Amino acid sequence: MRLFGVPQGASEGSPREPDAFQARGVRQGRQFDEQCRLVLEDLGFEVCDRPFTVPELGVEFDAEITARDGRRLWCEFKGSWHGDRPGMRRTDTVKKALADALLAHVASRAYPPVLILTTHLPLPSTSGRRMLEVALACGAVADVVCINDPRDMRRLGQLADGGGGPGAARLPL
Repeated sequence: MRLFGVPQGASEGSPREPDAFQARGVRQGRQFDEQCRLVLEDLGFEVCDRPFTVPELGVEFDAEITARDGRRLWCEFKGSWHGDRPGMRRTDTVKKALADALLAHVASRAYPPVLILTTHLPLPSTSGRRMLEVALACGAVADVVCINDPRDMRRLGQLADGGGGPGAARLPL
C-alpha cells in the first residue's frame, strides 16, 4: 500500500522514487566495490574476492588485501558518483567506516590496519574531515585514499610495494 502518490513530474519507477534511489545506491556500491578491487589488483595487491565479517568485533569489511611484502590491510570502500554528498562527504558514511576501523584498532587482539578507499573525501573544515584527521592521527586508520586523486593513487602504489604504511597518510588541507 502506497501512502503517498508518485512525486509530481515523476513516473512509476523513475529515479525520483525512493525505491529507485536506493536501488541506484546499491548498484553504485557494487560498481565501486568492483572498481576498487581492480585498482588494488592492478597496483599489485592480492585482494580477497568478497566482503568478510569479523564475528569478534561484530563488523564487516569490504576486503582484505596483501601487499607485495606480505603486509595485510583491511579495506572499507565508500564511493558514489551521484547526489549532493557523494563518497565520504556524508557524515554518516564517515562514521560507519570509522566505527569499524576503530573497533579493529582498540580490540584486545591485533588486527590488520584499515585502509579506506573513496570517490570523494569530506570537504575541508567539515566534521567528517576532522573525524578522519583524528582517526589517522591516532592510527585507527592507516590511510584514506581518494581514487580520483593522482597523489593518493601514487601513495597507494607505494603501499602496495611495501612503502608507506600506517602514519604515512596525510589529508590535503
